[in-house]
Amino acid sequence: LSFLCDDRERQIVEQQPLVKANGEFYTTLHKNKCVLCNMEKGTCVLKIAKEHKIADVDIPLSCHLYPIVLDTHEDFDYLFLENLFDKDYCIHAYKRGEREGIYLIDFLKDALIRGFGEDFYIKLKTIQKDFL
Repeated sequence: LSFLCDDRERQIVEQQPLVKANGEFYTTLHKNKCVLCNMEKGTCVLKIAKEHKIADVDIPLSCHLYPIVLDTHEDFDYLFLENLFDKDYCIHAYKRGEREGIYLIDFLKDALIRGFGEDFYIKLKTIQKDFL
């Protein structure tokens, strides 16, 4: 998969593209950026690999939810908007959202359903109406 990565990240991807912690996989960061993010293509290397049938792997849920972050605790989990995210990472999403009037939870619908189920997403959409 490293041949799909930005040149400056290729060596890191070849050595350790993912890390496993608490039973979950996370991507490796280099200078606070995901090594699997291909900035030239504006997408994730794992997503490109799956679309082109190079690898049958799903991106980690934490990436799929980005820029929403899942924080897991012993008694509960919560979601929050990452306050350190890099707008350059999400520039295509920002432009599309503004152009088409897409809200973040709509953009992340598949990830939210994947992580928490369709009932959760429906309840979230119901709550959203109270804040618009």
